[in-house]
Amino acid sequence: MTLIADPPSLVDASQDLPAWPGAGCDAEGGWPAWARATAGWLTRQGVAARDTCVLVPFAAHLQLARQAWVSEVGGWLPRIET
Repeated sequence: MTLIADPPSLVDASQDLPAWPGAGCDAEGGWPAWARATAGWLTRQGVAARDTCVLVPFAAHLQLARQAWVSEVGGWLPRIET
């Protein structure tokens, strides 16, 4: 009897990861575009936001990222951590 199943194969999807919106965005203004881009990427990968952990570089970004997700995407939030 086998107790350990074969692990699922992993797909390298890093080539199309969403990046920061770029020039012309201030620190607060880029979060809505980031939320939309990240939600779109998750959809293309077939991954539910509630099953995802998103890492941001500083604790000060946590609230900005969460608020942007709620206002731009809605629904379940990913786990957003530092």
